[in-house]
Amino acid sequence: MTPTFEPARETEPLHIAKKYISCYNAQNYDELTTILHPRSFRFSHHNRGVYAESAAEFVDLLRRMGAEVFPDRRFTAIRSAHVFDDVVLLDTRWSGRPIVTVPGRFEAGTELIMYIKSLIVVNDGVISEIRDHN
Repeated sequence: MTPTFEPARETEPLHIAKKYISCYNAQNYDELTTILHPRSFRFSHHNRGVYAESAAEFVDLLRRMGAEVFPDRRFTAIRSAHVFDDVVLLDTRWSGRPIVTVPGRFEAGTELIMYIKSLIVVNDGVISEIRDHN
């Protein structure tokens, strides 16, 4: 018997996680807002000490980061993806070239590369939590 595969439904966790990556890369904040839980959303990037307690705060953070520090930042690859019920674990490669120097952290114009592990929780077709580690 040959296994059959159905295309991913738009509300499935992996589809939503990949849509997040696509919106992030395109800096499409309007579309991103549609896949973030409007009342119960949290973001954390533990190694960088960056946190957001709402979808609006997270989108504002991304807007500022894109405009003021890393206009070309993007996930350049999804190295692996694993789904456990409503949780998606992504292993990604991220790169960006800052337009400003932050002493002790990075120089303007130098390409930065991070390998980020993301835990993304999807409830009812929207993301309720993103935890990044690198």
